Amino acid sequence: MYLIETEDNIGFITASYVKNRIASFVPTKDKPYFVFALPTGGTAVDLYKNLVKFHREGLLNFDKVVTFNLDEYAGLPENHPESYHSFMAKNLFDHIKIKKEQINILNGNAKNLEQECKIYE
Repeated sequence: MYLIETEDNIGFITASYVKNRIASFVPTKDKPYFVFALPTGGTAVDLYKNLVKFHREGLLNFDKVVTFNLDEYAGLPENHPESYHSFMAKNLFDHIKIKKEQINILNGNAKNLEQECKIYE
């Protein structure tokens, strides 16, 4: 049986793929964490909704996951409702068990944005 990729189930299909990749990850001394690059915006909402669902069902553990967000607004306070810090908290991080030090999001209020980007890389 094949799932047809539609707008209604693409988030589930993507979250299932991510869940399986995280579950099959074997940490090593040189690579202790599964590195997960996170997009933001409306197209990722269903992905995050399904990751939260899997986590709540005990099917997904974030203990060995480190996240890196792909972007953040420059000059927008982290607690602003339109910031990607707020977006990620609302849609994922507030609903899963993950240590704060495993979450990486650019500081859009850094004094030197170019240096912030270099450090982030």
